[in-house]
Amino acid sequence: RTRRRTSIHRMACHLNNLRSTVARASTTVRPSPRALLRCAATPQGKQAAGSNWHHQIAAGALAAALFLQTPEHVQAAEIRSLADLTRSEFSFVDQNKDGVISLEEMAGLARQVAQEEEFDEPGPELLAFSQRMFDLNQDGTTTTDEMLTSLALSNAVSEETGEVDTDAIKMFDKDGDGLIMRRDWSPPFGDMGVSGNELKNYTFDRVDFLSGPEGPDGKLSVQEIGQALTLMRTQVMGY
Repeated sequence: RTRRRTSIHRMACHLNNLRSTVARASTTVRPSPRALLRCAATPQGKQAAGSNWHHQIAAGALAAALFLQTPEHVQAAEIRSLADLTRSEFSFVDQNKDGVISLEEMAGLARQVAQEEEFDEPGPELLAFSQRMFDLNQDGTTTTDEMLTSLALSNAVSEETGEVDTDAIKMFDKDGDGLIMRRDWSPPFGDMGVSGNELKNYTFDRVDFLSGPEGPDGKLSVQEIGQALTLMRTQVMGY
C-alpha cells in the first residue's frame, strides 16, 4: 500500500506539471516555474487553504488510476531504454495489450479511482492534453513505450538533488567508465520522429559544447548526462 501511495505521489507531480503547462499556454498571468504545483496530489480535505487544489486533485485522480492495479512484485528485466525504467510499474495501463494508450483507457481508470479514492475526476482537457504530451513522435497515436519514456524522462533526474537515477546511468554508460558516448545517447529514447531525433542530437551537442573551455569532445560525464536529460525533459515535456 505504501509503495502504491509513493508511486501515486510521483505520477501526480508529473501530471501537475502538465497541468501547469496548460495554464501557462492559456493565460497572460504566468504561474511560477515547476515548483508552482510540485508534488501536490493530496485528498481534498488536506489541501492548504488558498491553494489551487482543483487542478492538483484532478492530477491526483489520474495518478491514482494509473497505479490502482500495480503488482506488488515485479520481475527485474534488462534495462535497454528509458521505457524499460518504468515498464514494470506502468505497462498495465494498456489494458487490452495492443501497445496503444487510448483516451478511453486513461479516462476509464481515472473514473474508477476517482470514485473509490474520493478524488475529483480529471476533466477531458487534462486527459486529452496528457495523451498528446505522451505522443513523443507526434503521429497522433500514444503508444505504451512513448508513455513509459515520458514518465521515465520526468523522473530520471531528481529535482531536489540533481542526481541521476542509477539505472538510467547504467543504461547510457554501457561500459561503466563514467562517460556516455554519442552512439549510446540516442537509442534509449526510442523513436521520437524526425524532429525529436534531431532534438536528441542537438541536446547532446549543446551539453557537450558547454562542458568546458576545451570545447566538445564527443562524450558526456555522468553529471552532464543529468543536464542533458533535464534539457530534454524541458523541451519535450514543457517543464
